[in-house]
Amino acid sequence: MRPPHALFRRRLLQGIAATLAAPGALAQTGKAPRRVGVVFSTDPHTSRPYVDALADGIEQHGHRRERDYVLEVRHAEGRPERYPALVRELLDAHAEVIVVGANSSVLAAKAATSTVPIVMAGVLAPDAMGLVESLARPGGNVTGVASMSSSVTAKRLQQLRELVPGARRIAYLTNPAVPGWDRTVKVVEDAGATMALHISTVTASTPEELDRTLAALADQRPDALLVGNALLFWMHRRRIVDSCARHRIPASHAHGETVREGGLTSYASRLDDTFRIAGTFVGRILGGAKPADLPVEQPMRYELLVNARTARALGIAIPAALRASAEVVE
Repeated sequence: MRPPHALFRRRLLQGIAATLAAPGALAQTGKAPRRVGVVFSTDPHTSRPYVDALADGIEQHGHRRERDYVLEVRHAEGRPERYPALVRELLDAHAEVIVVGANSSVLAAKAATSTVPIVMAGVLAPDAMGLVESLARPGGNVTGVASMSSSVTAKRLQQLRELVPGARRIAYLTNPAVPGWDRTVKVVEDAGATMALHISTVTASTPEELDRTLAALADQRPDALLVGNALLFWMHRRRIVDSCARHRIPASHAHGETVREGGLTSYASRLDDTFRIAGTFVGRILGGAKPADLPVEQPMRYELLVNARTARALGIAIPAALRASAEVVE
């Protein structure tokens, strides 16, 4: 009879051999994590929660961060001219998928590669921009999450009128450097006409222009301000909020985060939701799906936010109907 320790040693060795012989075992243990590139329009502090949301979406499809994939993150720091170089860095780092948020960053990524999958995170009207063939059948190497900004902006105008019923002269702040900005202007003007509102479009494409435009608005004193969806206005939201407070101009903003920081009201999808959905696209692509076969999605949940403290400072009483459908931020 073999000694017990010898029998144990033999069975242990047999078990190890069987494990190593299992299909894919060696490949799995020796496989390097795959690289997912991300270009954020903002800075590391601002983007941190959206990195986590993106990872949550990826992991819904069974991919573990650091074990199965790593995130290569780059930040444009509010400077769109940096997008081409940042995308090139990610391609040089052998990213298998690139996630981008702003329209101009998608254009930069698409110009750099026609083969590496590109996942959009909240891009405005990608079908109208020619970034995809259609929302249902994207074609090419681009898919992800779209934001139908024009219709949402028109909805915000309606809510702003409900919140400030006496407003008749509405200034619409937009950035003409954003692709498709003129289409949104037309939608806002048409929506204003149906509500007997006078819409005056004011523009800014740089921080300096934004300062001049805000100073001009202080002189013009519109009844309310509708802030367009643009990276410039997101990066400098504090300037806009402070100027509106100082000159007592009620304003509707394109992001809920601005209302939590003192803006009056917003109607928008949550950015963390957008990046979480984008992450599910990345997860499917890492699993073998082709971007051309993944229909573009739109956020399903939009939030109406009203800052009660800002409303009180402006002497605005939040209507009961609006309060019932809104999240009131104190």
